[in-house]
Amino acid sequence: MEFWETLTLFQRIVLLIALPFTVLLFIQFVMQTFGLGGSGGDTDVDVDGDGVPDDTELPDGGELQDSGGMRAAFGTIGGLKLFTFRGIVAFFVIGGWTALAVSMSARPVWAALAGIGAGAAADLLFALAMKLAMRLQESGSVNLSNAVGLVGEVYVPIPPQRIVGGKINLELQGKLCEIDALSDEPGFIKTGEKVVVTLVLGNAVLVAPASGDPAPEKSKE
Repeated sequence: MEFWETLTLFQRIVLLIALPFTVLLFIQFVMQTFGLGGSGGDTDVDVDGDGVPDDTELPDGGELQDSGGMRAAFGTIGGLKLFTFRGIVAFFVIGGWTALAVSMSARPVWAALAGIGAGAAADLLFALAMKLAMRLQESGSVNLSNAVGLVGEVYVPIPPQRIVGGKINLELQGKLCEIDALSDEPGFIKTGEKVVVTLVLGNAVLVAPASGDPAPEKSKE
């Protein structure tokens, strides 16, 4: 409490931002280290490259759809995936503690700018590291066609009617892969639900609920 009382309002706000993200980063590290959450300690592999183009032709003559700017939210910049969950965590952890440290000897505006710069640099370095890791993993020749019939877990909710934006985690050829996923279900398939791969569509897969039950329809409210 004595330390808290010595902080300015700006420093308190920054500390309240940095601390939760630091705890989250630590939890992620522990889970990955000990193989919790079904990861088995394997390195995540994103086999979709830069994602599935919005105009990719599908076998049944349909097209992938993109609604509400979803690809912009989860897209790439210069081939780097900057808007990932782990990248955002790195941004707030590095940026928050940098801003707090700088604020001890500089005005809040300079501390904020330093924090933003450091956070952006951390996110960029993380994206570069992930891109390099994916290239190294790609040399292991992961064949996406081998995913048909396998059961995975939804990582990013999968929109209905083959709208782009969903992702699943799937163990493929002994590696934990993060794959773009689409669905013909009438509603979203939520994070954590089990799905089975029924078809490969370019760099994405078509999935269905593993239970065989249709996903719940979206609320009409």
